[in-house]
Amino acid sequence: MAGSCPRRVIDRPATIAEIITTAQRLLIVGHFASVQGHRYRLSIKANPIIGVIELQPIPPGMNAPDARAYRSIAARRCGAAIASRSWAIVYKYPQTIMASESVTVAFLVLTPRGWRAY
Repeated sequence: MAGSCPRRVIDRPATIAEIITTAQRLLIVGHFASVQGHRYRLSIKANPIIGVIELQPIPPGMNAPDARAYRSIAARRCGAAIASRSWAIVYKYPQTIMASESVTVAFLVLTPRGWRAY
C-alpha cells in the first residue's frame, strides 16, 4: 500500500487509464485490510476507485476546478514539490467499522524507479 515519501520524481503526462491500472496494482490487488482481528483481501470489485485527480496546479486564467484540497493533504505528507507532481486516488474502503472512513485517499507519483504510492 502507501509507503514513505519518494526523494526524486519524474514530471511527465500520464493517462487516466495508466493511473487507474497503477493504483489498482499498488493499492488494491494483493493487499489486505485488518479490521478488529479479521483480515480482508482487497479487490477491485470491493474497493473500486471512485476518483482520480491530477494534483498539478491549474495555470492562472484557466477556468477549471483546482485540486487544492488534495494537493494540500499530499504536501503535508511529502512536501509541495512532490505533491504538485502527484495524482490523488480516492477509493472505497468498506473494510472498516467507521462509515466515515469507508472512503480513503492515497497518492501516486512517478519516480525514476517507477510509480510509487504514498
